Amino acid sequence: EMDATAGKGIACRKGVGKVRHLATPLLWLQSKVADGTVQIRKIPGTANASDLATKHITAQALSQELDLMGYHVLDG
Repeated sequence: EMDATAGKGIACRKGVGKVRHLATPLLWLQSKVADGTVQIRKIPGTANASDLATKHITAQALSQELDLMGYHVLDG
């Protein structure tokens, strides 16, 4: 699952296209997507725990992100 439209586009196409600085050994992902071994699905950035601390978020959003990763904020 990914929240980057560009990443989804790269994974689902054949070859590098106009993408610069893409290591060709990483093109294995395209073949796995093509043969159905790997499925690419778009998810909202708000549901992606890897977005933690990549942008300014509220305390409530931070708490939700931490919950997604199994962390819980304790008082004290």
